[in-house]
Amino acid sequence: MRSTDSVESQLARDDDPRLPQDLERSIFEIAALEWPAKDACRLFLVAKRVYNWTRPFLFEVFVQYLHGPYFPNFKEYPALKLEDVGKFTRYLLLATKHDNFELDEILSSCPNVVHLDLFGEPLRKHLKAIRPMRLVRLAAILRHMLMAELLTPTFINLTHLDVIDSALDYDDDDKKDVWEDHWEVLAALPRLTHLSVSDCHYALVPHLLLHCKQLQILLVHDRKDEEIERSNIFSVLSDIKDERLVLMIEMSVELLQKELLDGKKEKAMEFWVTAELFAAARKRKFLNDTSQRFIDPDDFDWDEELNDQGKMWYSALSIGPFDRCLCRRL
Repeated sequence: MRSTDSVESQLARDDDPRLPQDLERSIFEIAALEWPAKDACRLFLVAKRVYNWTRPFLFEVFVQYLHGPYFPNFKEYPALKLEDVGKFTRYLLLATKHDNFELDEILSSCPNVVHLDLFGEPLRKHLKAIRPMRLVRLAAILRHMLMAELLTPTFINLTHLDVIDSALDYDDDDKKDVWEDHWEVLAALPRLTHLSVSDCHYALVPHLLLHCKQLQILLVHDRKDEEIERSNIFSVLSDIKDERLVLMIEMSVELLQKELLDGKKEKAMEFWVTAELFAAARKRKFLNDTSQRFIDPDDFDWDEELNDQGKMWYSALSIGPFDRCLCRRL
């Protein structure tokens, strides 16, 4: 596809289908969902009807992280317009620095996003741009967010929340671990079942477990290269027996970016899936080691970790990670 030509002008002749149209449409929609985005773009050239069928699926995931690679790549394919394809986006991975657009321009062009991962600066700066969204899953810096701002239609349906604040996100006079006025709002989110907080908020864990009664999973995540700090956190959390608490090494965003560009949409939920399975296996005593410990979702060997009964349980689960998880697919 030449980047200087319009998408419409490059569509192939719209011949009559050789298969029943419902079957043909299903085949192309599955291809658009399963193929890496750069390969799925070729479906646009098959026929105009295929272009119309597959476009909503192809642009379901936007990857606009730091300086790229991006999908969609609006610079390489200027015929693509943000305002035209943003309406199809359901999952948006976005960071503060972008080569082509202001953040609010991207956010406001994607009103139907239900899963937003926003890195780099506080979410509060972009509340106006995301107001039309009805988020179900969110990863963001929530510093300075007010209770009234979270209890709005944009956030009220949240089931999965990853608070990615770190100690560096706070000024010296910020009270990052004060429950009142800062964190108690989480207990008021009626559908919040999965919550992840960074290591700098570990002191809040008892409050979260006590007050957020609807929680099924509470993750405390830590970076791979912070073993000394992790040992200090562990000394505080190791005695907590609540089965909902899972300690995890955080996943690399750069790795997530690469996996998404390769068409592996399930990677967006992988750490939640791992946490759910780990908590379920520990509760049922299917693990060889049921102690509280930090686990690495990128390097967790289920065959080694599970006892014989656990291996039978695990093998009986559905094949795909989305089928194993209580979380719904994008």
